[in-house]
Amino acid sequence: MKTNHEIGDFEADYISQDEKSKKRKRILIPIIVLLIIIIIVFIIIIINVSKKKKKNKIDMAKEYDFFNFAFQNPRLYCYSYKKDIEYCLNKTTQYKNNKLTIHGLWPSIINKLVKEIKFYNCNTGTEIQVKIDDRDFYEKKMNKYWPSSLQNNTDFWTHEYNKHGYCYNQRNQISVYNYTHYFKKTVEIFEQKNISNLLTIISPEKSQDLVFKYNKTDFVNLVKNKTGATPYLFCAKYKDMNIVYEIQFALSLNFSYITNDNMVKEIDNVCPDSEIVFKFD
Repeated sequence: MKTNHEIGDFEADYISQDEKSKKRKRILIPIIVLLIIIIIVFIIIIINVSKKKKKNKIDMAKEYDFFNFAFQNPRLYCYSYKKDIEYCLNKTTQYKNNKLTIHGLWPSIINKLVKEIKFYNCNTGTEIQVKIDDRDFYEKKMNKYWPSSLQNNTDFWTHEYNKHGYCYNQRNQISVYNYTHYFKKTVEIFEQKNISNLLTIISPEKSQDLVFKYNKTDFVNLVKNKTGATPYLFCAKYKDMNIVYEIQFALSLNFSYITNDNMVKEIDNVCPDSEIVFKFD
């Protein structure tokens, strides 16, 4: 038979265990509640982000507000080809001249808050394959003004149309299958802007040299004085030279030059504020 002292010890142990259990519950319950709240908040955030993404989905054909007009010499592009510059140069020997060609006319959106160019693929459905449906135009104009550096030309044109031209046709209520309309319009603008005038700045006719060096600011101001628009220059580092591989202009929706110098934010691969080089070789 247990003594009173032993009974007291037993009751004390029992009470102690019961209190410990209650204490654990008191600690666990708020933790569980907190976890439930966190999970609920997390779910709400995910739902709101999902809704916002759907709400902010871009209808590029309706929302683009300017054109980025880009051109280059296909051989100059090689200096931006990080995989193998020499391979690219060996594949583009037919462009050993100082002619500039079209890279693209790109419907674009300016984010007014951060002044960044936003590109979106225009055709997000089945890719439309470009075919030579007007042989005279493609042979006389497209091959001359809009060749590719490394791709088959029709593959390059297919890419340019689906990523950029598709939107132009949609905005102007032209069949999206009439890709030649977009190409003809771009070539027309290229000829109207008379890019050869820019070439006389880059490579004066009297000069036999095919490597031209400029201070970046001086060159930009020179082009601006001739055209009324600010060029955006893209450079690649090659053997301690900042080689210009692409020039871009901003065009309004009626294809006039946009002269606002601050419209486009400078991005990482533009030319540094130092000597720039046009190396046509």
